[in-house]
Amino acid sequence: MMGQLLLAVDTLHRRRFVHCDLKPSNVLYKKIQWPGWRDHRQLVVVDFGAAVKSGEAATAGTLRWSPPEQRSSPANYAMDLYAVGKILAYLLSGQMPPAPDPGQKSEQPQQHAGLATSPARPSLSEKRLRFPWYLSRKERAACTQKIGVLISDLLAENPSERPRSAQEVQNRLKEIQSMTAKRHSLTYL
Repeated sequence: MMGQLLLAVDTLHRRRFVHCDLKPSNVLYKKIQWPGWRDHRQLVVVDFGAAVKSGEAATAGTLRWSPPEQRSSPANYAMDLYAVGKILAYLLSGQMPPAPDPGQKSEQPQQHAGLATSPARPSLSEKRLRFPWYLSRKERAACTQKIGVLISDLLAENPSERPRSAQEVQNRLKEIQSMTAKRHSLTYL
């Protein structure tokens, strides 16, 4: 699902638009049927009422899913990537992101719904992450740590510290996914 969402965001950004209101209720699946083929589901991003050209004022968006700078600075692609980070954290934890406190800046690393964003602070939500049975404890910890760092990067308070593009985020997710790919060792005697 995240791959399809990132592809949609990347397509939007290539056209120089910023959605400004990415959230789970604006990400839908469309059922596609072709005669003689199995049903296919395609992710669709909806509700472009808040979308603006990059560099224009971003005045709309759902506060819970929006980055801190959205109401005070011109729209940029990092705003959508922040929302992608919140969606990813929501999908992994099953908990809504906390409502932001507009007047308070945090000195602590960004954390969402108990997902640790640094390897030194494991969380309860990490136990809910499902990894393939064949991964060692060390491999699971490495995946969990990389997911936490990715979420932390996406939710960085400073937009310049977030990943530069949806493609970069997708590459990092593929790297994490490749860590969980089953290794086949074929030995012929």
